[in-house]
Amino acid sequence: SMRTYGSLAGHPLFKVLFALSFAAFAFLFSVRMGWVLKAPEISREEAVAAAGKLSGATTWMNIFQNGKKIGYSRRQFSRRKEGGYTASELVVMRLSSMGMIQEITVSTVGVLYPDLTLSRFTFEISSPGVSFKARGAMKGNTLILTTGEGAEAQSMRIPLPERPFLGTGLMQAASLAYLGPGQKKSFPVFDPATMGRQTATVTMRRVETIRILNENVRARKVSVEYGGNVQTAWLGKDGEVLAEEGLLGIRMEKATVEQVFSGGFSGGGDLVEASSIDPGGEIRDPAKLRSVTLRVSAPAEALRHLSSERQHFSGGVLTVTREELPGPNAPADRPGMVFDDGATYLESDAFITADDREVRSQALKIASPADTPLEKARKVVDWVNANLEKKPVFSIPSAATILKTRVGDCNEHAILTAALCRALGVPTRIEVGVVYLRGRFYYHAWNSFFSRGRWVSGDATFGQFPADATHISFARGQATRQGDMTALLGQLKLSLLDQRY
Repeated sequence: SMRTYGSLAGHPLFKVLFALSFAAFAFLFSVRMGWVLKAPEISREEAVAAAGKLSGATTWMNIFQNGKKIGYSRRQFSRRKEGGYTASELVVMRLSSMGMIQEITVSTVGVLYPDLTLSRFTFEISSPGVSFKARGAMKGNTLILTTGEGAEAQSMRIPLPERPFLGTGLMQAASLAYLGPGQKKSFPVFDPATMGRQTATVTMRRVETIRILNENVRARKVSVEYGGNVQTAWLGKDGEVLAEEGLLGIRMEKATVEQVFSGGFSGGGDLVEASSIDPGGEIRDPAKLRSVTLRVSAPAEALRHLSSERQHFSGGVLTVTREELPGPNAPADRPGMVFDDGATYLESDAFITADDREVRSQALKIASPADTPLEKARKVVDWVNANLEKKPVFSIPSAATILKTRVGDCNEHAILTAALCRALGVPTRIEVGVVYLRGRFYYHAWNSFFSRGRWVSGDATFGQFPADATHISFARGQATRQGDMTALLGQLKLSLLDQRY
């Protein structure tokens, strides 16, 4: 079977990064933007003036998973002489995935306008042997984004409806925005981890007493809905974050610097297993499965794109049918197609670096220009499956970097596959969702390729072309669509109804 332990290592929850530190934690770290201008009785000018009084604050927090310390964070907020503010956050965590514990470091520094919206930022995430860097600056309502360094640098322009907030650092001004119990307000946020824009909705719950640093403290309990998930934070009288709780047993709690660095920390529970879903029945032989039917329960936001070429969703019931490859009577390929979402799925971006010289060179070694699009796709799927060591990577490398390191989980397999196929002229998407393995469904990423009038799936992690019918896609498109999966974490329920061979 293709589904060995090595293949299972292809499911670290979309990097645990997307799904934990920047999905679970992103709800926590990256949503501290909007609490500045919430209350109608406080004007933007008043908030700006009061925010200046909070300048110079540094907060240390311990990070726990199910009561076990797995890391810490340091947040700083200061006034700039030139005007505006600098907000920074350093996060260090040891994360466990498929029996491997790796330490990751995430650094975000934001330069903010006086109203605390984003002016520019730098972002870096690193784990052993792999790092990802990005920087961005607002020009009007357009974000000029650059990823990578040197010859691997990629730049792009991201139009935004309005100037967003950056997650890091803005919670310091929370005390300036006293919402009444039950009152809520939404704010646009740019998340450097997913290179995407999300909306965070903040709701004031109540004032309650919590115990922090061996003292009973009155705090405002606030919920944050971000990407379909709801997280909780407790804010002190000066707007300082005292504690936060999120998915998978994650809790952050204010600490002294001595507490942060005493006793050390280790990896918590296995994130892959903790996030997996039991469908309540066994799928006997996924590789030979023709179709599978399941009842699906998840937030409505996560179900919007569930129906697709090989998936039919109605009344809470989903049927996935493994597609047949196009026959000789299928429509001929039409070069230069633009799809309904305006993409050609041939372009490069920060992750899918199809125009990188080494990527293009490798693509031409794998397949011939004379091959049909599906022949090219199959050859790339087989090559990536055979040439990438399958192990969790807690970072967000580009295809150019993956080609050099030859290591990765499902995310690396899908991104490199997309880049190689696009370099060969094959329109290729990233598919994100879940896949069945030994009794449970795990979060996963794979690809689909357009040829002869329709999309055909392929999974380089498992070496499948087309992918088997247990691949359930919840979002598809560019690599940044992985951020769409946040609404599923901890909320997706699957119940097996039927399987046909």
